[in-house]
Amino acid sequence: MLTRAPHLRLASHGGRLRLRQRGRWYQDPLAGIRECSRASIAVDKALGEAVRQGVASGASWREIGRALGVTDDAQTQRDVLEALAEHRRAVWRRFWYR
Repeated sequence: MLTRAPHLRLASHGGRLRLRQRGRWYQDPLAGIRECSRASIAVDKALGEAVRQGVASGASWREIGRALGVTDDAQTQRDVLEALAEHRRAVWRRFWYR
C-alpha cells in the first residue's frame, strides 16, 4: 500500500467548511506540523487580504471584529488584533494540551 506525505484539503458544502487530513499523519508527526503551519500561513495571508479589502470598502473595526467572530466592541485595529490573538490562544490551549 502506498502512503503519502501528510497534506490538507479544504472541503466546503453549503455553509460548512472542513479541513481534511490526507496521507500518513501518524507516521511522521513533524511533517504534519510543517504542513499545518504552511496551511495556517496561507489562510492568514488570505485573511489579511480580506481584512484589507474590508477596511478599504469602509467597514469599521467593530464590523471586522464581528465578522471574525472575536469581538463585538472593537474600536480600533489594535482591539481586533488583541481579540483575535486571544481567541487563537484559547484554541491552541484547547487542542494542544490534551
